[in-house]
Amino acid sequence: MTRVQVRIVDDNDLGDVLAKMREWLDRRRYQPATFRYTFAARSILCTIDFGREAEAAELARAFDGRIVVPTAGALATIP
Repeated sequence: MTRVQVRIVDDNDLGDVLAKMREWLDRRRYQPATFRYTFAARSILCTIDFGREAEAAELARAFDGRIVVPTAGALATIP
């Protein structure tokens, strides 16, 4: 499983960004394993898990996201 995190700085953009991600995924017929978002102190963090690393990498590039991998009980970010 490959995890991508996309940070949305302005919470007013949440609906627009989620719609763009859904359209992007649908056009490519990509099916993420999970898609969730959480509210952080100054942003919203979208976390999307993929079964295929290549799909995760494409989404990360398209939406200025980062691939994260688990390391010793935490998540490490790959720039």
